[in-house]
Amino acid sequence: MTMKPIDSVDIPAKGKVVFAPGGKHIMLWGINPDAVAQGKMPLTFLFSNGDRIIVDAVVQKPGAAAAVGEGPASEHEDH
Repeated sequence: MTMKPIDSVDIPAKGKVVFAPGGKHIMLWGINPDAVAQGKMPLTFLFSNGDRIIVDAVVQKPGAAAAVGEGPASEHEDH
């Protein structure tokens, strides 16, 4: 498995894209410690047509997914 940054994610009409450990995911650095303690933070997604949606994103420390058996997190250990 390799990781590479992407600038956008195509979403099929009436479809959905899932962000999850081991698949597409968002990595953020310097997150407010309160958001880490709460385990979530709001993210705003901006679509090419100008629509925006705000979702509560789950905040996990690097390696958390491996701890619960959701997949390897070794590529994130230094983040």
